Amino acid sequence: METIFTSQLIEELSAIKSNGNPVKTIVIDPGHGGRDPGGVGRITKEKDIVLSIGLILEELIKRHFPDVNVLMTRNEDVFVPLHERANIANKARADLFISIHCNVAPNRPNVKGTETFVLGLHRAQENLEVAKRENAVIALEEDYEEHYGGYDPNSPVGHIIFSAYQNAYLGHSIRFASLVEQEFENTARRHSRGVKQAGFLVLRQATMPSVLVEAGFLSNAEEEKYLASLEGQRDIALSILRAVQQYLRDWGYEPTAVPVARPSAQDASADIHPDDLVENIEETESSVKEERSRPALVKDAFYSVQLLSSSSEIDTEAMDPINNHSFFTLNEDGIYRLANGNFSRYEDAISQREALRESGYGDAFIIGIIDNIRVPVSEMLSSQP
Repeated sequence: METIFTSQLIEELSAIKSNGNPVKTIVIDPGHGGRDPGGVGRITKEKDIVLSIGLILEELIKRHFPDVNVLMTRNEDVFVPLHERANIANKARADLFISIHCNVAPNRPNVKGTETFVLGLHRAQENLEVAKRENAVIALEEDYEEHYGGYDPNSPVGHIIFSAYQNAYLGHSIRFASLVEQEFENTARRHSRGVKQAGFLVLRQATMPSVLVEAGFLSNAEEEKYLASLEGQRDIALSILRAVQQYLRDWGYEPTAVPVARPSAQDASADIHPDDLVENIEETESSVKEERSRPALVKDAFYSVQLLSSSSEIDTEAMDPINNHSFFTLNEDGIYRLANGNFSRYEDAISQREALRESGYGDAFIIGIIDNIRVPVSEMLSSQP
C-alpha cells in the first residue's frame, strides 16, 4: 500500500503549478448526492443543503468575479465518487477546490458551529471521526480498492499515510480555510470551531489548495433549521465568497465588485459587503411578505441562461433554438447580453444551462430577469413562495 501511495504522491507533486499563478479556476464540490445522503437531520439531508449552497456560491462567484472560471462537481442530485470529484478539479487545472459539507454529531444534539478542514494528520480523535465518516462513502463506489490503493477508511494505519501529502499546498489551504472561518463569524454570525486538519480522501487527491467546509451540524435542531433556510444558505455562500475575495487579493488580483442591481455612475471597485452583495435581508423579507399572494413569480419575472456579452448588437434571428428555447438579448447601457430561455422554475433553468454548456457555451450561467432588467438569482429565489 505504501508503494502505491508514494507513486501517486510523486505524480501529483509533479503537477503542482508555480505559486505565482493567479487564481483562474475554482471548483465547488457539493458533498454526497444521489444514493449517498450524507448526514441526515430530523428534517433535512446533507446532500440537498450543500447542493443549494454550492449553486448559490457558483452564481455569486460568476457574478462578482467574471474573470474566474467556476466549475461544479455536481449540480443535481447525483452520486459522484470522491476520486472523480478531485479529477474534475485536476483536469481543469483548478487553483482552488472548495468541498462543502454539513456535520453531524450523533448523541450530541447541542454541538454546533462551523469548521473548515485542510489535509493533514488527525490532531485529535474528533477530527479522525469526521474524516472517517466522510471517507466511508467510498464503500458505495465500484472498485474502490483500485481507485484508492487499498485504503481502508476504518483503519487508523491507513490515515497515517496522509502525512506525505499535507505539505504540498498546506500553507495556501490553511490561509483560505482561515478566511472562511473568519467570514463565518463576521458575515454569517456563526460560531466558528476553527481550522482543523484531517485526512479527507477528496482533499488528498486534489492537486491544488483545497478545503473541506463543514457548514454546521444537522444534529443540532436550531442549526439544521438555519441551514435549511434560504437565508442561512445564502449567508454561508456569501461568507465563502468574501473569503474568496480576500484570497484573490493574496494572489495580487484585486476583484471588482459587480453591481447587483442596475449599474450607476457610482459603481466602482469595492469590498463586498453583506448589505450590498445580494440584497438587504430585511428589505427582501419585507418585499417577499408583500408578494406572498401571487401564485408564483410575477408575470414579467423569469430565469434565463446568459451565454456572453458584447458591445456590438447580436443577431439572434439566425440562431436556432436549443431544446425549443429561443435566444434573445438584453441591452444594458450599450452592453448586449445574449441569453436563452424563459423559465419560471429554477430547476428548469439549471437543466437548460447544462444543455447549453454541452452545446459549446461552456461559460453559460443562470440569471434572473424582472421587467427586462437583470437581477440577482437569489432575489428571484427569495420571491418564490
